[in-house]
Amino acid sequence: MPNRPAHDTGIAVLTIVALSMQIETPIIAGLLLGIPLTPDLDLSQNGIWKLYGKWFKHRGTSHVPVIGTLSRVFYLFPIIALFLIVSGTEINVTISAKVLSGLILSDILHLLMDITWSTIKRKLR
Repeated sequence: MPNRPAHDTGIAVLTIVALSMQIETPIIAGLLLGIPLTPDLDLSQNGIWKLYGKWFKHRGTSHVPVIGTLSRVFYLFPIIALFLIVSGTEINVTISAKVLSGLILSDILHLLMDITWSTIKRKLR
């Protein structure tokens, strides 16, 4: 499996490509959210992600595009909801969906990098 810097670099490259294609800002924001909200948070043994790591086995549900993305978003929902309430921010469904689509794209890239790395390692054995 590629290490964290490799995944982060992949997301950065995808973001640069998206910027060059003039992809909408909320989608780009979602792509960049893929750096801190990586599917590999299921490996975390501390902080707010410790419980998430107990609930989700590595490379299990957390690595399934859309489902894994939503699992992390829903896991953070109490914190997100508290922030929105305290700040008085209203949710724009269209923008939220675009951010989520960018995060899903980031997760798909993560999965493709994992699959590619595993395939290469297997062939080199």
